[in-house]
Amino acid sequence: MEYVEGRSLHDLCPADIDVILALAVQVCAALEHATILGSFIANLKPENILVTADGKAKLMDFGLARSVASRLTSEGTLIGTAFYLAPEQALGQEIDGRATFMPWSDAI
Repeated sequence: MEYVEGRSLHDLCPADIDVILALAVQVCAALEHATILGSFIANLKPENILVTADGKAKLMDFGLARSVASRLTSEGTLIGTAFYLAPEQALGQEIDGRATFMPWSDAI
């Protein structure tokens, strides 16, 4: 695994719109790449995005990455961070692609 030296997006809180947009584009590209590989990131949050000194965004904590279109473990336990769950997900209601980052192929 690559060692990444940087600050979390949560701690960084960039104020410049150009920096915000550059980081957002990088995060979207990383999520697209994960989708192409057939994964979704179940714990995407500012604390899991590191920004290096040269402004590169790195997604971290793939421990909750899943290769299936579900946020439930095989035992039915919800995975992810409560503060970042969609309300319907936190309430145990049915969710769709808006609440789950999933591959488009074979997801439904």
